[in-house]
Amino acid sequence: MDLCWAYTIVRNEARMLPWWLRYYGSFCERLVVYDDASDDGTPELARAAGAEVRGLPWSGLDDGESVRFAESVYPEARGRARWVAWVDADELIDDGYGPIAETLETLRARGIRLPQVQGWQMYASEFHSASEWPNMQLRDLVKRGVRDDNYSKAVIFDPELALSFGVGRHSTDGRPLEPSTLRLLHFRFMGRAYFLERSRRNYARLSARAIDSRWGAATYPENA
Repeated sequence: MDLCWAYTIVRNEARMLPWWLRYYGSFCERLVVYDDASDDGTPELARAAGAEVRGLPWSGLDDGESVRFAESVYPEARGRARWVAWVDADELIDDGYGPIAETLETLRARGIRLPQVQGWQMYASEFHSASEWPNMQLRDLVKRGVRDDNYSKAVIFDPELALSFGVGRHSTDGRPLEPSTLRLLHFRFMGRAYFLERSRRNYARLSARAIDSRWGAATYPENA
């Protein structure tokens, strides 16, 4: 059985996605990228890295739609992988105490199936291109960050579980998250130019329901 499968949803992530592919490809046997009609070469980059590219069956950003979609997809890993990671293109799950593959095996041995992953916002003065750092992982290149419990959420779990996520995967229908040393590193603030461009692009993709519900508020112009 595989250790882990990783999933993400993207739209024009040709700059950040190579870091995601490199990192999750280091311990996940299967990478699945759902692409929202990207036109910047994102699908080609994903395929070149060995990921499976699938079309997203809707368009835009809607956290409610995303969690229902994740719930419908991850059961395909049952009996085939011990863990599933559902993460954004700028989110890396790591363990500051050792290799993540070893940590996942240890958690499994301890009976932990839905680990708490501590959120961190990472900061850099400029965006670092994966092609300029071919032998580095982004987590080793950008080490400055602050804890952000808004990103402490259910992003990796045993696919045998029947989970119902709250918006943003901040809740799991009453099932408690279990203690772990895992961290979710969110690489959103990678230089002001990158931050503003990506925030504006994501804001333009928010659905009317998302705006009415204040989902994705981090991308709003007044918060830039």
